[in-house]
Amino acid sequence: MTVRLRAAFCGICIVLLGAWIPASAKRTSAVLSAYRRYVWGARDAYDAGRFTKAHALLAGYREAGSPGDPILEQAGCDLKAEVEELRTAVKSALQCQTETPPKFWPESERAKVEILLALREGKASELVPYVDCGPQDVTPQPTVCGTRRYPIAADWARLADYLRAKTEILAQPNWRQFPPATPKSSYIRWILYTYSLDWMPCGMSGAPILSLRQDNKGRLRIAGYSAGCLDSRP
Repeated sequence: MTVRLRAAFCGICIVLLGAWIPASAKRTSAVLSAYRRYVWGARDAYDAGRFTKAHALLAGYREAGSPGDPILEQAGCDLKAEVEELRTAVKSALQCQTETPPKFWPESERAKVEILLALREGKASELVPYVDCGPQDVTPQPTVCGTRRYPIAADWARLADYLRAKTEILAQPNWRQFPPATPKSSYIRWILYTYSLDWMPCGMSGAPILSLRQDNKGRLRIAGYSAGCLDSRP
């Protein structure tokens, strides 16, 4: 085969390959877009604090007939449970935004002292305005399907009850400070641990209890707390 023929042959191969890749991607995305575009998109929006968008995506999923995902279903994933768990979390976050005006601590030492006092004295409800709407679970136990616990308001009360019942946990607090990720963004500044062996959620020693987020103004709020490894929800 001459050099010229080889070049022509390679050119044809490149053209055919270029035509095949978009078609293949289109077929793949068509198969995966139904469940994942709505539900996984809603999950990403929830994690980003965009609860209205998450609600809209879940509504769109329902209007589309709540389609399944053959690949995930073959893997044994409970898609209905994932959707309901996420829908409950989004509803709770939207309700939080509507009914609970957010409060901030102006500096970290005050935040740490007030958190420990309130939890030790059974006044966890006073901290609710300082908890992010849509908080993160700091001891997550996600499955291979991606299903996980999304903390809701009732979980904060459950954590407080657990800590009050085991007073040794907060008697030995260990706050750890973390450097800023970027100068002008919100980031996790402090995480509360304990030296007590009474705190072993899901059998994990050295697990965090809660985290504090600091915004670009230096203000702090509770970003997340342990929820998934406590006793089952009623």
